[in-house]
Amino acid sequence: KRKDGRDAFFRSIVECEWEFSGVKGGCMDHLAIVYGRPGCVVSLDCRDEKVDAHISTDATFVLLDTRVKHDLENSPYTDRRLACERCAKELQVASLREVADEGVTKGLAMIDKIEKEVGQATANRGRHVVEEICRVRRCATLLRRGSWRDVGLILYEAHQSLRDLFEASCDELDAAVDASRSVEGILGCRMVGGGFGGAALAVCAPGTDVDRVVEDWRDLYHVDGRHEPRLLVVEPGAGAALDGAPCVSIKELWATSGEVE
Repeated sequence: KRKDGRDAFFRSIVECEWEFSGVKGGCMDHLAIVYGRPGCVVSLDCRDEKVDAHISTDATFVLLDTRVKHDLENSPYTDRRLACERCAKELQVASLREVADEGVTKGLAMIDKIEKEVGQATANRGRHVVEEICRVRRCATLLRRGSWRDVGLILYEAHQSLRDLFEASCDELDAAVDASRSVEGILGCRMVGGGFGGAALAVCAPGTDVDRVVEDWRDLYHVDGRHEPRLLVVEPGAGAALDGAPCVSIKELWATSGEVE
């Protein structure tokens, strides 16, 4: 442990990326990469930097890479983070997580009260974060039930919020998500990563013919002069390893993250 109580190994990964990229990003990717488990969706707590649960899944995932360069250092990513910090400061909380803990209705009402002080755009960033935290909690519950159709609807809802409130999407990502709605077998889709380019991830019902999904999604997206996308069928995998050895102690991992649900 470091003097600030945080895990030295994990924080070194996060802070090394900050220094290398020049962007003070979050820790979600790092937690998922280090604590991943085959065939499981990882439920993360980014405030406490820990894994809440590994939830078994039999769904299929397809990724569409728009080939739009993902460059957070030269994008408005930092502006979005600062807007969230401004909302939290105005509400006198450590982070918007505390606002979301009040529930979506009360949390949004709290954001409404500061809109005059922070402005509509900044308030919208806060609204997105509060709603997204609540969506993640709903999604974790639905994943445990195997309610994939409802999970898919949440993904579409999340993308709409990222597009309209957080304004972190782009035309190509929006086109990918819109095209996915017409692909038989896709239940939901949203942009992934920090936004302003990159990829969209679709969840498909268990047993879906993914080869057909890939072909249909590519054909529907690759129009109007867009670059030909790269599509990949992906699945949850094990955490990062070096020469076959996990980067974290398996004993420690299972002790801190709970059994597979």
